[in-house]
Amino acid sequence: MIVVVPLTVGVLTTIGIIIVQKEIEKKWDKDYKEKQEIKQEGWEIGYFQGQIDGYQAKEDEQWDALSPNPKLVELLRKYFPEYRIARTIRAIATAESSGKGFAINQNDNGSLDCGWLQNNSIHKKPGETNKQYCDRMHDLDENIRQARATYDKQGFEAWVTYKTGAYKKYLPN
Repeated sequence: MIVVVPLTVGVLTTIGIIIVQKEIEKKWDKDYKEKQEIKQEGWEIGYFQGQIDGYQAKEDEQWDALSPNPKLVELLRKYFPEYRIARTIRAIATAESSGKGFAINQNDNGSLDCGWLQNNSIHKKPGETNKQYCDRMHDLDENIRQARATYDKQGFEAWVTYKTGAYKKYLPN
């Protein structure tokens, strides 16, 4: 048996309002959840970016402590991007040349050690004289580039001040 209940316009209107209200609440809940997810993602991204920025600032401080000369720090970062190695190279350079970019020392075998990192003239280009080599090594970029090539072949052992430990007193904290 089917019972038919007469509905008035007022009842239909009320039912319609309730249905619309439920749809609005569903949409609002969905929008709210999406906004919360976006807010959470934004917080996480911001948080982690802050962490990265903090680490970067700390790393920049370490690099800047290697020298008051920003060009030198830039070149060390370019050729020795590993901070630990750059730190040691900086200490070796100070021990080798007292930090003097134009230092030249003659070795017992007749070769010359030139520039900031006292690169040996055995690394000169074919046809290049010792004087030309040393002139080239007086360019800080060339000097550090050559030091990287030497390091890649021989490690720190290429420098006497490393082997003797004389460089250690020049290591930054």
